[in-house]
Amino acid sequence: MRVGTETVGDLEFGDEYRLVWRNGDDGLVGEVVNLATDGYHRRVVPIRLDDKYMSGIRMRLVVQRHENAQPDIVVSSVFMSIPIELREAAIWHEVGHVHHLHVLDESVPVGQRERRRARLDAIAAGSIPATEQEADGFAVSRVGVDAVRAFLEYTLTTRILGGWTGSLGPDLDPGCQELRMRIQRLTDLGRNDPCPCGSGKKYKHCCLR
Repeated sequence: MRVGTETVGDLEFGDEYRLVWRNGDDGLVGEVVNLATDGYHRRVVPIRLDDKYMSGIRMRLVVQRHENAQPDIVVSSVFMSIPIELREAAIWHEVGHVHHLHVLDESVPVGQRERRRARLDAIAAGSIPATEQEADGFAVSRVGVDAVRAFLEYTLTTRILGGWTGSLGPDLDPGCQELRMRIQRLTDLGRNDPCPCGSGKKYKHCCLR
């Protein structure tokens, strides 16, 4: 997990976040609040319900986007119907991309096509894309390994049963392969292994507690 602070103007923002669910007025179903180190100022990542936008993104229930230099998270009605513990694990994963500045990181391809290619290359090499490992780790630091693994398992099942694997089938589909690797990473985690949140501590001394 990225530690320390990020400076924006005259303000510093650290690792303190709050997830708040809303009533859905104007499509706003929630927001994630990042508090400044002064304890007063804050910045907000809105969570918006937009089925029309999500219908154009195949095989996704939730997505983080970055428009006009401002991040937000977009979800579908189907996403809002799943158990809250799975929803929150997914939201924290997307916030992890914001927290680690993946959109602004020069080492991360900017265009969607370039990102997809980099992701497919990593999967073909039998590895989890680094951005996904970091985002999963951030989610683990918020809700724990079991909740994150449960959402990944739900996503894998939904992908297979929904016929999203196309002609490749669940064994060869890159999305299924990546999800299985991410699930296995959290399943094989031992007490003395490095914590997946990225703190550098052993799991038993960090997010296991």
